[in-house]
Amino acid sequence: MGKKNFEDLYKKIELEFKGELKGKISAFSPSFEPQKSYSGAIIYAIDGNYTWKNNEKCRAKNQNGRSFYVIIDSTDDKPYSYFNHIFRKGKVHRPLLKDFLGIEMNYEESLGRICAGGFSYCGEKKELRFKSVYLNEEKQMGCESDETEYLSNLEKSLVEYCFEQYKSNGPDHVFAIPSLIYLNMPWFGKYLMNFF
Repeated sequence: MGKKNFEDLYKKIELEFKGELKGKISAFSPSFEPQKSYSGAIIYAIDGNYTWKNNEKCRAKNQNGRSFYVIIDSTDDKPYSYFNHIFRKGKVHRPLLKDFLGIEMNYEESLGRICAGGFSYCGEKKELRFKSVYLNEEKQMGCESDETEYLSNLEKSLVEYCFEQYKSNGPDHVFAIPSLIYLNMPWFGKYLMNFF
């Protein structure tokens, strides 16, 4: 499910940063409120690069970014017009990318620039969901999709871990990203968050 080459992608990012992997919750994300719903994305690369500078037409204007940058926003606080309801794909994650990263292009071109995974926190029980037709189902630059709308198991573990960091520490938080060995353990995301 999701990125079928995620393990290889992860290893490439590890090599790029000489094993010093860090995640960051965007400073432009709101503080977590458990009763609200959220859309989110974890950015692995933009334009094939594991480091980048955001353009001038976004929340993170002229800010530097790097792999495992996590953008999260409340969907409850947005007007109906914010969402792309005319599109089958990208109703939630397309405006999220535009707002935070300034990536506003047609469907094929925007995915040609980015390598990312999409998720949400929603529903009656307010739980993480690992689904995004826009970000998980389609092939992206440097990301090979298995053509399903769900994150791969390794990505799920990573997103669980990052979302716990967000809930506990809020926006503008930098944290260590664990080794691939830990991500492969199915219990990692929920139980080892405080050890890294």
